Amino acid sequence: MNLVKLKGNDCFTNSKIIADGTGITHAKLKRTIRKHQETLKTLGRLSVPYGIESTGGRPIEVYDLNEQQATFLITLLKNTEPVIKFKLELVKEFYRMRQFILERQTTSWLETRKRKAVNIQQCYTLHIQNLLTRWQASMAEIMQALQRSTI
Repeated sequence: MNLVKLKGNDCFTNSKIIADGTGITHAKLKRTIRKHQETLKTLGRLSVPYGIESTGGRPIEVYDLNEQQATFLITLLKNTEPVIKFKLELVKEFYRMRQFILERQTTSWLETRKRKAVNIQQCYTLHIQNLLTRWQASMAEIMQALQRSTI
């Protein structure tokens, strides 16, 4: 399961991921979010997309949380063994994503992507040239066969 997702140059998780990872019910975690929503809003926009469907088919309320919001929220949770394990994994994942964001802004990463794009373009060009050559050969065979049949 991906704990953290990239959106542009920022990392996010959501309340459902935190609830599932900690073993806390999503309803209880949402109550905690609502109780501390003013504090959470000082750390970034607190958005609530309705994209995840419950088993009943109705969308459920899932909060998107940036790194600071998620970090603050998990400090409010009781330190049970599953919560501690999840906190560690979430921190590692946020760190890994931050490193990826920094890495992808380096010149070497950008150059690598440009080279890969050029290589892909060259492969497509060769493939199209091969297809065209085969088509031309097939058309030449057809024309020869037509000429032989009319003689």
